[in-house]
Amino acid sequence: MEVDGADENPIGGNTVLEPPGAAQMSPEGNITSQIGVSGTDDQTMAPADPSGADTSAQQQQQLLQQQQQQQQQQQQQQLQQTAQQPPPPTAVQAQQPLPQPVAPQHNDLPIIHWNGALEQCGGDEEFLRELLVDLWSEVQEQTNNIEALGQVAVIDYKRISQVAHAIKGAAANLMCNRMSAAAAILEAAASSISRKDGGPTREDLPLLVPSFNALKADILSFQQELVNLGVQIT
Repeated sequence: MEVDGADENPIGGNTVLEPPGAAQMSPEGNITSQIGVSGTDDQTMAPADPSGADTSAQQQQQLLQQQQQQQQQQQQQQLQQTAQQPPPPTAVQAQQPLPQPVAPQHNDLPIIHWNGALEQCGGDEEFLRELLVDLWSEVQEQTNNIEALGQVAVIDYKRISQVAHAIKGAAANLMCNRMSAAAAILEAAASSISRKDGGPTREDLPLLVPSFNALKADILSFQQELVNLGVQIT
């Protein structure tokens, strides 16, 4: 039976009619999907660019390298600063006493600064001579006291320092500079021993011998100077 208006099938046989709106099959057998409004063109999906992923990976690698370089530079700077700083003192260095100033050579000082001593007495030479005799008697007594302090079993180094201090002051008042300087050296030595850690002992006494002998020598020089000046001493 022939249908009116139907085209003939060029291959032969009856013509197959497709219902309206039916999906068309592509030559490969896939269904072409309709996107959007009916009648619009098919949407074409652009393939991913592989070069973009490579560029992003390179940027991350460069950033990581920069961070590592910055960390290395900071570590080098810290090492340089540490090397420039002086090392902290060790426990042994911290316990070592500070060096003591070297005392001037008191032998270069005058035995008696006569003009200065005379000025101290208001220009009264007779009064000065009397005071020099009193000083001679005092230093003789004080040196005997120091020798007695060195004979006891328990030596009072602080007391020796005080006696030497008295000689120093009395000699300085009458401008007997050399004897005053010698007494100051003995005073400092005895005072240092008295503050010794663990307490001083009799074994420390030899440390005072040089300064005490120097003081006695200066007292003898003072005695000879008085004789030269015509000062009567007993």
